[in-house]
Amino acid sequence: MAIKTEKPKSKPHFFKNVLKIATLTWRVDPWLFTWSGLITIIMGLIPIAMSYTFKLVLDNLILEKNPAGIISASLLGYFAFRYIITLGNDLLEVYQGWYFQGVNQMKIQNYLNYSTSEKISSLDIDHFENSDTQNLINRAAGRSVSEIQRYIEHLSSALSATVTFISSFIVLVSFNWWIPLVLTAVIIPRIFITNHRVKNIWSAWKERVPKQRELSYLIGILQSKESVREIRLFSSREELLTRVDAMQTHLMEHTLIPIRKYLKRAPIPIILETITIFILIYLKLPATIIGTISIGTLTFYIQNADRILASAGNLQGRISRLSEMNLYTADYFELMELPQLVKERDPGHEFDLIAPPYIEFQNVSFSYLPDTPVLKKISFKLSPGERLAIVGPNGSGKSTLVKLLLRFYDPTSGRILINDLDLKDLRLRNWYKFVGTLFQDFSHYLISVKDNIRLGNPELVDSERMVEAAKKSGAHEFIEKLPGKYDQKLGRRFEDSVEISAGQWQKLALARAFYEEAPVLILDEPTSAIDAETEAEIFDNLNKTYKDKTLIFVSHRFSTVRNANKIIVLKDGAIAEEGTHKSLMGHNGIYARMFRKQAKGYIE
Repeated sequence: MAIKTEKPKSKPHFFKNVLKIATLTWRVDPWLFTWSGLITIIMGLIPIAMSYTFKLVLDNLILEKNPAGIISASLLGYFAFRYIITLGNDLLEVYQGWYFQGVNQMKIQNYLNYSTSEKISSLDIDHFENSDTQNLINRAAGRSVSEIQRYIEHLSSALSATVTFISSFIVLVSFNWWIPLVLTAVIIPRIFITNHRVKNIWSAWKERVPKQRELSYLIGILQSKESVREIRLFSSREELLTRVDAMQTHLMEHTLIPIRKYLKRAPIPIILETITIFILIYLKLPATIIGTISIGTLTFYIQNADRILASAGNLQGRISRLSEMNLYTADYFELMELPQLVKERDPGHEFDLIAPPYIEFQNVSFSYLPDTPVLKKISFKLSPGERLAIVGPNGSGKSTLVKLLLRFYDPTSGRILINDLDLKDLRLRNWYKFVGTLFQDFSHYLISVKDNIRLGNPELVDSERMVEAAKKSGAHEFIEKLPGKYDQKLGRRFEDSVEISAGQWQKLALARAFYEEAPVLILDEPTSAIDAETEAEIFDNLNKTYKDKTLIFVSHRFSTVRNANKIIVLKDGAIAEEGTHKSLMGHNGIYARMFRKQAKGYIE
């Protein structure tokens, strides 16, 4: 089942996104959101109050004709009031910047990290195999999260600039109604030029994401411990560095195109605004000279004329930046809204299993892409406690069959039955409790040994069971030799951690699967990095301790396959042969040829 690539979505609506971000911020901490908003509004009014008190101080200073130099109570009061406002503004800036915004930023960062991780980890596997969705995940988990934090800062500044703009607009109306209108109109060219810049920069960034992913991959290879040996041996370092350099140069040039276009037009609104403010101030000079308006009033007028342009420019700049961020932050909300492709029934059926269930595939077919079947009419039955081995050439559909049983995908046609119930009717969280798994591309958790094993069943804390699982997988012996034993942190990334070999990682992953003690155990190439002697020991343990459980394993090693109750041989997505080792060897078909070829390699 392939995901259909969706058509590119239209540009996200600005005000809808603002509302989403505001709602998100409120949800994180309603108290901080409310107080931060109130302080922002107050700080938007403070510049007008400071300008007006300065006007009063200036006018009183000019009127004050006192040979003795005695300061009047009114003049002292205006001076004091102005600096009380300044003090209040400075204190509010400190609390707003260092507490309200600082604490809020940390809380929002935590919320975004958690919600993004929660969503991505819950996505269907199919989403990860679609390049468009992969690009979305990279954008949302990368720049979107950081942009949302900055978005909130800009939103707060935009609110403050709006309050300042409106208050300055009202003040200038008291001089002449048309003055603030002219000043507002002269900002329009800046709006058009900046919006055009935003669209171009975002389009360029979106086009860069696939190449940026490729660049990150190449840099990762050059910096990876796993790759450094081959790079040295094959002398491929210069070739890879050349590719990195070429790609970085290409991306840089692509980034500079919209910036160069903007810089050609940027001076136009700046020159227009400067000429306009000069003319408006010049028109008020005659009235000041003849005494119709005071020096303080002229100063108040000039400050508000400058401020309306500054606040409008600031507001426009913030809105422009928010519009740009809008395009990035929208990726976060798009990620959050990605649908579940594997739909669960509501309510789904729940088992209370102790013994393994009866499993049946009925004419199951599956395609990742239309008209390209990976599995074709697969039918077989698996009784409780049976050992099923799935073998076949690479690309024959072995791992895909396992993924269907785990319902990572739904069959294109046919049914999978668990105790005569369609797998689609089961509650997946409940079903996964009864299935232990180990994939060939298992995860390396850079945490303690005991936590690595306990992740097989996080709800259960049982030290004896943990050690027993490690013994069954052959991991206990090397764990006991580690400096911290079961408390030892693994990997080289963190302090006091220790790296272990590929085979030891696989034993640890097996221990994780065994710790769950599920009625059904699925192993996909469980011993590919383990030596033959240890492999034989692990399967001896499995045969002894898992007699009453169902075991399904995919393997290329026929030494592990031959003891299975049932062997299915896949070829080109279909069951080519089915039976026991003895019957398949007697049939002298694909399985027998593959077995003899591998056995010959061991004998020779």
